[in-house]
Amino acid sequence: MKISTKKSLIFCYLILSFSQVFAGDAIITSIGFQRYVKVNVYRPVDGRIRNISGSAITSFRTGWKLDNGTPNISGVSNIGGGGLTSGNSTVSFMSLSEARATTAGPHVLKVWVKAVGDNNAANDTLTFNFTALSANAFVTKVNLFEESTGTWCQYCPEGAAAIATIKPLPNTAIAVFHDGDIYAIPEVDTYFNNYFNGSVFTPGAMINMSEDGSYVINTNRNLWLSEMNSRANSITPVQFSIFPSYNIVSRQLDVNVVTNFKYVENGNYYTNVYIVENGIVGTQVNATNPYTHDNVVRKMLGGPDGTSGIIPVTPVLNTDYTNSYSFTIPAAWNVNNLSLIAMVYRKNGTLKNTMNAARFDFAQLLSNESFASQTEFSIYPNPANNSIQISGIEFNFGDKVSIYNLNGQLLINEELNNDNAEINISALTSGMYLLKIKTDNGTKTKKFIKE
Repeated sequence: MKISTKKSLIFCYLILSFSQVFAGDAIITSIGFQRYVKVNVYRPVDGRIRNISGSAITSFRTGWKLDNGTPNISGVSNIGGGGLTSGNSTVSFMSLSEARATTAGPHVLKVWVKAVGDNNAANDTLTFNFTALSANAFVTKVNLFEESTGTWCQYCPEGAAAIATIKPLPNTAIAVFHDGDIYAIPEVDTYFNNYFNGSVFTPGAMINMSEDGSYVINTNRNLWLSEMNSRANSITPVQFSIFPSYNIVSRQLDVNVVTNFKYVENGNYYTNVYIVENGIVGTQVNATNPYTHDNVVRKMLGGPDGTSGIIPVTPVLNTDYTNSYSFTIPAAWNVNNLSLIAMVYRKNGTLKNTMNAARFDFAQLLSNESFASQTEFSIYPNPANNSIQISGIEFNFGDKVSIYNLNGQLLINEELNNDNAEINISALTSGMYLLKIKTDNGTKTKKFIKE
């Protein structure tokens, strides 16, 4: 009798163990919390949950804890429509309470999910390391959006439509990687396969590379806009600038990227510059042809791995680190449709995190002279508060002066007609800017600082 009872218990245990394989298994695939946040500012704790089992999940609850603080537990959320099934389906969550870091420096946020029927507790928790920054230790971040696509891809026209809604967003740089078609190039293939391997559905997208591992390839194109909107006001301790010049005769492109740290963290830092082309007319499966491809990565000036060795492992605060790239634009590329996407990122093992990015249109380069620093005129005062004066150059009626931020965005555009012009800059935020003067004799550019 004892032996029979033991066998029965073992049998029941095996049945239970077997059934757990098919029980719901919820994991947190991403959270919306930013890698860098402002000190003493409340941030929502939200993200997305995926079911990696073969059984539907119909309800769940989430919780979070900041450093060694008190756990915050949300109520039960019910999932309609048959629940969260396995595969690519995800569901969003948002905690009722918000997190706030009261001290500058590194912090740890733990977020977890508990789902009905989920017997696997080993993968319920996502640990996210972030840094709180005090005033003057951060700048606004330009978010890098990268998509995988192909002319052979049935659903990629829908991905292109989603990108069209993202492109007008401020502080956004977009790069599209083609795989397995006529627009694919060797370095793009290598980079593509590092992230978008054969198991990932196309079109797929990635924001800021891997964001230290908290972001996975997102194949739900309906969520791309909301994902980018949630990062619209991101900050970063790294000021990143791009300074290109172009010779219209030789088609020689020279690019300097400058990295400056407002808060220092140790890391393996890399830079890269993509040449991106819009308006490429070709074909596309499941679309009206001829089809126009935009944001196509034509060249990675730093190769698939980027350039290392310029920025030390421990950067010096408020020090410029400059990296230079040169490339001759092929005759077949339409320079009027080209732009540059540059980025600085940190590697952590196989993971990468874009610290900042920059975008620059070739249209700003196509002038009588290269878009480079000149000394034929003066800006004073520099630094300035409410206005600047321009001297040392004679203006004619219709001459224009333009002011750009270091991401290449046009902020001020005015006509001048005297030899001692004053420009109102009171609306600009503190930082460094480029002032560009365009006359019949060419284009001149200088930097100035708004305090």
